[in-house]
Amino acid sequence: MPCAAPPVAFGLIGGIFGLLILGQGWGYAFPYSLLSLGMRANNPQMTIALVPFLLACAAYTVVFTGLAIRLMQRDVTAE
Repeated sequence: MPCAAPPVAFGLIGGIFGLLILGQGWGYAFPYSLLSLGMRANNPQMTIALVPFLLACAAYTVVFTGLAIRLMQRDVTAE
């Protein structure tokens, strides 16, 4: 049975690091900070620039989906 601790640890570290990045003003530069940025976790009165936010979400989705497909194709061998 695989251990579930590493993904949980990566998520926790990524979430904390994402808040630190968001606090520095670089919220679009790190995928884990987009959730806090979208929910306006630091400042509920903050306005979000919608176009850069959606572009960053789309870019991260395309990049990580492409990487996942590439890794899965490497694992599958056709006979």
